[in-house]
Amino acid sequence: MAPHVLILGFNDTEETELIITLDILRRSGVENQALGKFLQRHEKAEKFLGAICGAPFVFANNGIGKGGAITSFPPEKDEILKKGDYDYHEENVVVSKNIVTSRAPGTAFEFALKLTELLVGKDKADEIGKKLLIIQ
Repeated sequence: MAPHVLILGFNDTEETELIITLDILRRSGVENQALGKFLQRHEKAEKFLGAICGAPFVFANNGIGKGGAITSFPPEKDEILKKGDYDYHEENVVVSKNIVTSRAPGTAFEFALKLTELLVGKDKADEIGKKLLIIQ
């Protein structure tokens, strides 16, 4: 049985401190059962859930978005499809009901703008995209 961990961040926590720690622990096989339950509660409440790169595998591993469309970092495709009923797409960003997935670090801007559009509105997403020169 793999060890379990919960990583907490606060308002002044550097994002890289969290991400690097999480990434290294995940690669070493450490698990977080509370995360699966958290995701399942949010999906049931129809709240937006987003995952990028290899993280959509966590959704598949916990049955999140089952029966819907999903994408991920390409090497994760087969593992996701082994987990069950998913309609795998190769677009940069895929929205299926309240589940938003994306493929890789190179799609992070598109992913973040799609989340902004869904949460705040298309006008705000376009405004930010233009300021960042992502949208011409």
